[in-house]
Amino acid sequence: MNSMDVLDILRLGMLLALAGTSLYSDLKSRRIYNAFTYPAILMGWGFALTQSLLKRSWLPESFWYSYLLESAGGMAFCLLIMVLVYWQGGVGGGDVKLMAAMGALAAWPLALYLLVYATLAGLAMGLSMVIWQGREDTLFRRAFKAEGLIKGRPLEESVQVVPFGAAFGVGVVWTAFMAFLG
Repeated sequence: MNSMDVLDILRLGMLLALAGTSLYSDLKSRRIYNAFTYPAILMGWGFALTQSLLKRSWLPESFWYSYLLESAGGMAFCLLIMVLVYWQGGVGGGDVKLMAAMGALAAWPLALYLLVYATLAGLAMGLSMVIWQGREDTLFRRAFKAEGLIKGRPLEESVQVVPFGAAFGVGVVWTAFMAFLG
């Protein structure tokens, strides 16, 4: 096994650890702590730098391009999408930072898959919660009128809030599984 494979496995392991701790804190206290997210961003960049040093030459165009830009690109993509959702009242600030950290760890293009899988998991969880509580009418009325989004009303006023730390955890496991399958 070469150093690239070992670092990729470590990176996925860190993603799983971040997902697990965030899942626990989100379910327990409805908070995702900066003590999890900021070090994870630095670890993502650290993994990228290490992979650049081990795999690439010291030439600037090849050194900075590959892994560091992929990590920064994964973080920037996830951050942009999550900030847009945050502005609409769909997630909290901890969720935004958590997904940015996961994007830095996963790197581009794996961050794209991670965000898609986490979103699908969150959607399934949210719909399940709404159906379980018998609040389908509120959800569909809101979806077709878009009343809360236009007025900037937070989602929690009309539908059940989903702990997105759990959805991100499912997204990470799903992404890791798909990455191992190739």
